[in-house]
Amino acid sequence: MDAILILDKNADEDLVTTDLHRWLDRLAPVAERLECVDELAGIHSIIAGGASYQRQRRVAAINAGELDAVVGSLVEEMRAGHPVLHRS
Repeated sequence: MDAILILDKNADEDLVTTDLHRWLDRLAPVAERLECVDELAGIHSIIAGGASYQRQRRVAAINAGELDAVVGSLVEEMRAGHPVLHRS
């Protein structure tokens, strides 16, 4: 999610999250036709809360690098069926 994409032959660049927002806007009408608006909107949650690796790193940082806390957060997310945000 922190990556920079090269967008064209002129080497124009943008953050992957910025490009994702453009794609989400572009794909919204398609999602409506396919009746999967909620599923597409889930990507907004990933952008806002971070990808799994980002959430895991956040939990590790909050818990002084303790990996048991990271595993615990992953179990919590699996049981909840969605990402769980842990704030520092």
